[in-house]
Amino acid sequence: MLKLLNKNENIIINDHLVSLEIDVENDIVLNISVQKDSNVYIKINKADKIDLDINVEANVKSSILIWNDTKDSMITKEHINVKENANLTLAYADINNANVDRKIIVDLIEKYASADVKTACLTSCDKKYILEINSKAPFTLGQMENFSVVLKDGNYYMDATGRILKGCNGSKSHQTSRALCFDAKQKATILPQLLIDENDVEASHATSVGSVDENQLFYMQTRGLTKKEVLSLIAVGYLSFITDVIDDEDLKNSIIDHIENKVKEIC
Repeated sequence: MLKLLNKNENIIINDHLVSLEIDVENDIVLNISVQKDSNVYIKINKADKIDLDINVEANVKSSILIWNDTKDSMITKEHINVKENANLTLAYADINNANVDRKIIVDLIEKYASADVKTACLTSCDKKYILEINSKAPFTLGQMENFSVVLKDGNYYMDATGRILKGCNGSKSHQTSRALCFDAKQKATILPQLLIDENDVEASHATSVGSVDENQLFYMQTRGLTKKEVLSLIAVGYLSFITDVIDDEDLKNSIIDHIENKVKEIC
């Protein structure tokens, strides 16, 4: 794993599997150029603010998982460009007990570009996301899946926007956002938006905010599990979809272990 310690870093991705670790005082500016098919794992140990720019070059297929393991509040400003016939899967795991404020803008700037953005969030504090996927060329595809588990005193905010600009015919924009609330003393706000300036397109959104099924909770407790154990199992099942973006089985299993440990710690 390559540890990033400087305030300015420029990374070129040319290998199939790349692991990066961010551990800086205060702020970091990180520029990543993805030039070949790859799986990228970025672990954030420490950073107050991250300015992240990612460029996915033409005809490249890449999966990037960003794991937030910070113990203090963090702000990010992220801009991603996806070029012609490139395919990006971008996943965020904010399964830590610290405030997060993310602004993520994904631009599909050339034809046949596609991006699938996934967020998995476990919160008993403040987690805020502004997420946009913009089709700026014809025949592009933007998708997002946002799943959150909101615990006592948690405040989850998701502003999710899919935008198709005029002239971007044949493009598609789809989004799903779901929040599962574990306690009455929580707040979950989801604002889905589709901004469409072209007729020949496909677009959809689905949103839900709900609580744990009491019958399911009771049934599992009758099988000898405590309420805390049941809630931990549900949370892990709800959030572990984020690991599907990684092809490497060893790394995938390691991340699942991380999720299980974090859920037990926070729940």
